[in-house]
Amino acid sequence: MGEPGEYAAYSEDRVRGGSQQSFRGQGNSVAPGYFAATENPLVRGREFEPGEVGSSERAGELPVIVTAALARRLWPGVDPLGRRLQSASDSGTGPTTLVVTGVTADAARGVNPRGEASTIYFPSDTSIVYRNWLIRTSGGAEARLPMVRGIVREEVPNMVARLQTVSEIEDQQRRTFAVAAGSLLGVGVLVLLLCGIGLYAVIAFSVGQRVREIAVRKAVGAPGGRIARKFVSDGTRLGVYGLALGLPISLMTLLAINSIPDSGIPRAALGPVALVVAVGVLGVAAAASWLPARRAASVDAAEALRRD
Repeated sequence: MGEPGEYAAYSEDRVRGGSQQSFRGQGNSVAPGYFAATENPLVRGREFEPGEVGSSERAGELPVIVTAALARRLWPGVDPLGRRLQSASDSGTGPTTLVVTGVTADAARGVNPRGEASTIYFPSDTSIVYRNWLIRTSGGAEARLPMVRGIVREEVPNMVARLQTVSEIEDQQRRTFAVAAGSLLGVGVLVLLLCGIGLYAVIAFSVGQRVREIAVRKAVGAPGGRIARKFVSDGTRLGVYGLALGLPISLMTLLAINSIPDSGIPRAALGPVALVVAVGVLGVAAAASWLPARRAASVDAAEALRRD
């Protein structure tokens, strides 16, 4: 729908408790009637009016509509109408003052599934953002694409137009998230596997160093199961230590990702994630310890003592 840019509230319009820093916002160019078409009416203010953009741009001002989330972030507890923003990344050739004339809900239903909290809507005939058109159909959108493509080719033959349905946009976002999530999951599994191999090596080395001790224990009547449980317990305890160090860092990182307003990443519940990670790490630790523990339980006491 547009391109991201850097924006900031005018210093004179900042309020106590509001964000004092510049932020990265998504600029969307929309036409009059856009919010009614997306079934997302304004909660305050008004939509853009035809003809007001040209005179406003010449005056160095431009009307904009912001989401309720952005209004709460910048001007909590006060009326955002008439408050001003400036484009922090503006080149200086266009208007630098953006005046809030309306506030819409946090996401346009069916159009912006990510629901960016820092979306700014511009009039469709401004040059600040790329021009995009949203066409609402009464039936399936896919069947209308050839007709729309033909109209664009006939009316503006030199224009490069990219036509997408909302479902295609959503599918692209899901695929992007799936690839990112799959990559992170693969890295996590690989790291867990490497940790399991390392833990196996540590327990196996410990068994090799304590063969005489194991033989003595078995000679005085210690059952093999008890010896095996001893080494599994040692390996699991190392897993608990690693979990105590790594899990808080992982959860803080996840909490920081969840707090990013414009990431588009689905929010993850910290409790279930912590439970799954804890069970996975302890399970790998127990499995990695079990193999050398079985070897310790099968030590022949007489042979080991005779060899030593």
